[in-house]
Amino acid sequence: LIVSLPQRVPHMLQQSEFESKFASIQGQLRLITWRNSQTEQISNQFAAAWPELEAAIDRYVTESSLFAVARAHANVPAATGKLLAPWVEAQAKVAAVRAQGDLAEVIALLPQDGIASHAWTVLPAAGGAGLIAASVLAIPAVVSFATLTTFFGLSVTISSPLLLAGGALLAVMSLTGSAAIGKAKHRGRTQLAERIKRSARSAIFGDGRNPSDRCVVSDTQAEVLKAAQNTLDA
Repeated sequence: LIVSLPQRVPHMLQQSEFESKFASIQGQLRLITWRNSQTEQISNQFAAAWPELEAAIDRYVTESSLFAVARAHANVPAATGKLLAPWVEAQAKVAAVRAQGDLAEVIALLPQDGIASHAWTVLPAAGGAGLIAASVLAIPAVVSFATLTTFFGLSVTISSPLLLAGGALLAVMSLTGSAAIGKAKHRGRTQLAERIKRSARSAIFGDGRNPSDRCVVSDTQAEVLKAAQNTLDA
């Protein structure tokens, strides 16, 4: 027994070190799986919720006054931003609640004495982050699940001339009482709805933008990952 003990101690130390490294690798893999799952679920969530926003746009255009339609034609980004803000905030909260709950399950399986060492795992390397890369760099360092709301802003621009042809025509015809106002109103509203939807899809999904440009989806993904990193690093 006296001879065997010194021989067993190094073996036990090696086994303990191996188990520690194995647990660390398992933790990293779980967090990577969590990260990939959340980014995919956020993309799917926004795609699934898009018809709801489309319907809201149609209602807004249908219920707006003639002059409100003309003003919206003159500044589509502003009209889009007004409609997007509450919808995006609601979707961001759904993503935050889901991500936080799923992360809590992963954290429960991690070695409690080394959680902070895994914080880097949830953020993809800048070179391989794809659409999320620019968003990750733009996200405030203090973001948390409790305060997560996508801050992606739509630039407000005024078209020139002040009223676009469709809006100006509607305004003039409404003042003159033209018999063609019915058709013009329908056409003007239909065109406005389509313009807002195109603007919204560009802002949310990046339609028509460069592949590396930020959009609402990539900002939401980045905020969720940054909030997770801060949770692990706390």
